[in-house]
Amino acid sequence: MDHKELEAAKPSGGNPLLVPGLLAVTVFSVLAIVRMFQLQKIWNAGKPDTDLLLPLFLLLMAAGLVLALWKSLKNAARHTPALGWVLRIPLVLLFAFTLYSAIRQYNIMNLGSWLFCGAAVLGIVGCLLWPLLRKHRVPRMLSTVFAVLYLLAGFVCLFLGLNMYLGTQGPSAPAGTPALVLGSQVNGTTPSADLQVRINTAAAWLKKNPSSKVVACGGKGKGESITEAECIRRGLTAKGIAANRILLDDKSVNTDENIKNAKKLLGSAKSVAIVTDDYHTCRARLLAEAVGLQAYPVPSKTPDSCRTVSVMREFLALPVQMLNLHS
Repeated sequence: MDHKELEAAKPSGGNPLLVPGLLAVTVFSVLAIVRMFQLQKIWNAGKPDTDLLLPLFLLLMAAGLVLALWKSLKNAARHTPALGWVLRIPLVLLFAFTLYSAIRQYNIMNLGSWLFCGAAVLGIVGCLLWPLLRKHRVPRMLSTVFAVLYLLAGFVCLFLGLNMYLGTQGPSAPAGTPALVLGSQVNGTTPSADLQVRINTAAAWLKKNPSSKVVACGGKGKGESITEAECIRRGLTAKGIAANRILLDDKSVNTDENIKNAKKLLGSAKSVAIVTDDYHTCRARLLAEAVGLQAYPVPSKTPDSCRTVSVMREFLALPVQMLNLHS
């Protein structure tokens, strides 16, 4: 019996990709549908600042998985090549979405934009050209290295994501605890979308805690006609917060300086309630606790228009901050 006959005599068995593939299709589809319902509510409320491409990419990823599974099921015994298709199609779409998100908030001075644009382009090119190169010896060796790096990156992302989530959890601040509102981009004199959400969150919290003072943090950056601290002050007073409750740190240029300058303004305070975006809360609390302040989270929901790139940038900043604090 020759080699071909031996191969034909082997039992074909089921396709091992069927169950996880169908599960992935279901997850992507459900996420897309849920997101579309959320967008519908936002549109009905007259708030057009949304990201329609996210659910579209989720649906495309689900469709790509369906096509890949259909291709693999045509010959169940040939499931190994199908694995490449099942992974490659959604990965290309994911890299494409990453590239779109990075370009959307592109800033020539922003390292995060450069890194994620480059990573997305390399990811797309690699996914598309890898089948042409995989027969050569070097790509075969590199595939093992990439697999290990991919696994390590997965664990790192899981660790950082868990820390970001846990950073938003915790008990409520005791009565009288001062608050910090961390600054973000100001467009001329108008707060950016995420800064406006921080102002809204801070105003609501301060109304529930009438004995608390608040430090508005942030200096003046490129394209800003006023300091971020002044923009926050104006936003809070417009929402009914008394001006005598608001202290200004209008010199700081990053989160580390926000915390240190606010601590000086607050004098003997031992604890603070930190108002910032949900993804940013963990790092802000770490910095506050590093200078001896008990930090209570008051996270604001990051707007969809800037969530993707903001969270990806935080995945770079958070491990660097952790290393600096433990060095």
